[in-house]
Amino acid sequence: MRLGGHAAIVAGVIYLTFGTRLRQVPASIPRVIGWTLIYAAAASLTDWTLGTNYGFFRAKPSHATFFDLLSAWPYYIPETIALGIAAALLLYLPWFVIDRMRKPV
Repeated sequence: MRLGGHAAIVAGVIYLTFGTRLRQVPASIPRVIGWTLIYAAAASLTDWTLGTNYGFFRAKPSHATFFDLLSAWPYYIPETIALGIAAALLLYLPWFVIDRMRKPV
């Protein structure tokens, strides 16, 4: 079921981008980063309050994951934030190139 849920998210993004022509703009990047940090703060607070591990803020998963390539807890948390910011910038890069090619000289 997890794979289906994640596939639906990707399908939704593809539909919104190409089906409805909603796309990223430069102002999208800080909004995405900001809302992601708000989620991280809420998940961390939930973890601390309830003793859970949503978002893996208290510990790495017990099974093999991408987190195994990162440093030990808690040092992987800022590494993950940096990777998320890099991913947001990388995902915007095609739109940046398209915008630059379309601008009149």
